[in-house]
Amino acid sequence: MCCQIWMLRGAVRKCVLSGIHLCLPSCAQHPIKKATIFKPLFLKMAGQAVQLTRKDLVEPGLLGSVNNVNRSGNAFAAGTYAGADAFADGLDKAGLDAAAGAYAAAGLGCARAEWSVFDAEAKGPNASAGAGASLSSVSAKAFARAEIASASASAGPVKATVGLGLDTGVGIGVTGVEAKVLGTGISFGRKMGISLFGTGFEFNLW
Repeated sequence: MCCQIWMLRGAVRKCVLSGIHLCLPSCAQHPIKKATIFKPLFLKMAGQAVQLTRKDLVEPGLLGSVNNVNRSGNAFAAGTYAGADAFADGLDKAGLDAAAGAYAAAGLGCARAEWSVFDAEAKGPNASAGAGASLSSVSAKAFARAEIASASASAGPVKATVGLGLDTGVGIGVTGVEAKVLGTGISFGRKMGISLFGTGFEFNLW
């Protein structure tokens, strides 16, 4: 009589107990494999949540929205996340899309879905800060943000946000200016927008 018993460790083992052979194969690899698979996945999603701060520094504008028309669908959700990074893209080639900056972010809960020119995003309590410059928009921006919660949706150049946040920062360029104090402020120029304690609306003219 042979009985298979799921073990946490070890190779296939055989023992004789009262004349009965017990075959004891290991199956610890099953939960271990799951942990091996999901841990990098969780780290990847947390990294994506942190990188959203970079998008706030270097905004694509209307031309970027046009380039997103053929963007495939993507979605992710992260629990806790924290990280910091610096970037310098295209500076060696002096291209029109060259940008550089640094940012840091931490939070609890983040979910985002995107397809073509459409985006939807929701965040729990979070804090972030960053500074950067973009050659494509000939602009520079610096900000610090603390949010209790927020949800936003965008369709091409139009974006609406509902939340409670205390953004403070300034952005300036040849195509416009932006200023916020404790989540309240305006954007004027290429990007037109208004915000009140983290809830606002904006539109990219080009």
